[in-house]
Amino acid sequence: MPMDVHAFNKAALAPMRQALYDYEPSSVRAALLSVFRPDAVVHLATPYDDLDGPQGLYGNVFEPLQRAIPDLERRASIGTRSSRCALHCAGR
Repeated sequence: MPMDVHAFNKAALAPMRQALYDYEPSSVRAALLSVFRPDAVVHLATPYDDLDGPQGLYGNVFEPLQRAIPDLERRASIGTRSSRCALHCAGR
């Protein structure tokens, strides 16, 4: 039986989600490199806006957040919204 799109997306993001949960900097960088193409444009909300690939995402978002709030938590939800695949990550 073929894997549905949500199971596929969850499996593809599992290493990144685990790396962010455990937050070891080298693991987070490696996980981002495994999920994003090096030339990917990462679109985020203000103040981040558009970032250059996984290195930009790590250097501008994850590294400063971890330094500022070491026990910050991240939760992810993957499913369907308006008949489209949706990925939501939120912090607390």
